[in-house]
Amino acid sequence: MKKQTIEDSPMIGPREGAEIAGISYVTFCRLCRQGVIKAVKVGDQWRVRRSWLLKWLELKE
Repeated sequence: MKKQTIEDSPMIGPREGAEIAGISYVTFCRLCRQGVIKAVKVGDQWRVRRSWLLKWLELKE
């Protein structure tokens, strides 16, 4: 069985998202809460599709 990597994962957590975006965990969560980064809340944590995050990063440039 192939080990799943961040590139393969459809949904990523805030720590991984912050690392990819090059921003702090707190900033990432704030941007999710404000709707700047498209994300969904699962329990008490944000989840974001990797494709949504990459799209946001493209638009930000």
